[in-house]
Amino acid sequence: MIERINIATAQEQTFNLAYGDKTYKFSLSYNDFQAYWIMDITLNDLPVLTGIPMIEGINAFKGLEYIGVGSFYLIDTTPDSTIALDVKQDLGDRLALIRNA
Repeated sequence: MIERINIATAQEQTFNLAYGDKTYKFSLSYNDFQAYWIMDITLNDLPVLTGIPMIEGINAFKGLEYIGVGSFYLIDTTPDSTIALDVKQDLGDRLALIRNA
């Protein structure tokens, strides 16, 4: 099932997603030095995965299927725009977080 995760625009944030009887906490923060968003995942306040780079158009969880949370992508919803994508400012607006569970 493919779904767009509703997230706030251009800010660090956390959100919860349920998988079966488990609820994972996902955190997004921006790495200014590398110029990309980073995702951390916790379960019961214990780290599951940390420091996952979120690069536009690339499955951030490729090779990590064993944790069972599906695929996550940042997708430019207006790829034909003549205005350059601002990865930091466009998160949650033009840059959508997509999950394929």
